[in-house]
Amino acid sequence: MYNKERKEQFLKERKSNAEISNNTESGFRSAEYYEKAYGKDLCEWTTVEILGYLKYYGSSKIQSLVNLKSAFQIYTNWCIKNNLVPDNQNHYMEISTEDLCRCLDLKKLSRLVVSREKLLESINMIQNYPDRFIILGIFEGISTKKQTLARITYSQVQGNEIITPEKTYKISDDLLRIILVSKMEDVRIIGGDNPDEPYIESDCIVRPTIRANAQKNLSILIGTRFRRSLREMNFPPEITQRDIAESGRLEFLKEKMNETGLTLGEVMRKFREEHEGLYGKIQNYSAYEATYGSLIR
Repeated sequence: MYNKERKEQFLKERKSNAEISNNTESGFRSAEYYEKAYGKDLCEWTTVEILGYLKYYGSSKIQSLVNLKSAFQIYTNWCIKNNLVPDNQNHYMEISTEDLCRCLDLKKLSRLVVSREKLLESINMIQNYPDRFIILGIFEGISTKKQTLARITYSQVQGNEIITPEKTYKISDDLLRIILVSKMEDVRIIGGDNPDEPYIESDCIVRPTIRANAQKNLSILIGTRFRRSLREMNFPPEITQRDIAESGRLEFLKEKMNETGLTLGEVMRKFREEHEGLYGKIQNYSAYEATYGSLIR
């Protein structure tokens, strides 16, 4: 790390928050190249120099840049209090969320956004239909929080609706078809030279196999099958469940844009209750529009 002793002292004083300390230390290491290039500690960087580094950082996630900026801002405040910043200015405070959006790696971000057409084409490569349900279910807004998706049962499916105690999900014909076929599957295809494994008897669409512990954590089960499905679809391994859900939101918003002729920002606000009810709240609408606007025009 550049100015190693100084940064280690800062981290030592903040060791009570392990997560912040670990993230900050990682950020320090990534900034070292630019600190050497600029010939000064990151606490002394100008706004232009900060933005240059953040662009170099190459993140496709706005939250990663928000967290990094926040960590460096806290560190710079500490340096100011210890009389280590020549101009006593914290230029990180001048960086807006919109500035951060312009630092995103849009090429990398575009790899994480999947259209419905591409998803339906790729989903046919998944061998097991319950796994197809996981992928398309997340895309259509079925929550994985509180194990909602993992606990959905066949008896909750009423035509093109899934009726749970918490809410009713409207589903596509494509997802309904996957559910109906999955109900006829008795065994799970493992692949390779491994024999197929019988599912346990259950009304749940996502069922463990007999060999796998029937009491296995459902969140782990969803995560394991999600990652296997990514491999089967030849999707980038860095795609997360959140990325698939966000792709579903973007598809919804794009459809509304085409129907109404409104801009992304306008449909986000006009249909706020609908898309946030499915995919969760958006904390900063301007940042969201700046992040994804160029990808769905």
